[in-house]
Amino acid sequence: MSMVEYAVQAGIAAGELPEQNVSLTAAALVGGCGEALVGPLSPLAASGPGADAIVEALRTFFGHAVDAP
Repeated sequence: MSMVEYAVQAGIAAGELPEQNVSLTAAALVGGCGEALVGPLSPLAASGPGADAIVEALRTFFGHAVDAP
């Protein structure tokens, strides 16, 4: 079990996340994160968002993706 799968499973066990397909959710989170970072972190992205904005956007994305309250 990957660390992401473990974290999702732990959230479900703690009642913080609804039941869901842990493997699929973890794969989607890892893939989505990678895709989201390719553009903003590219050396060609001169006027992209700052690190804090990227982190906040990813936190929002993860929360919505796992249906966190």
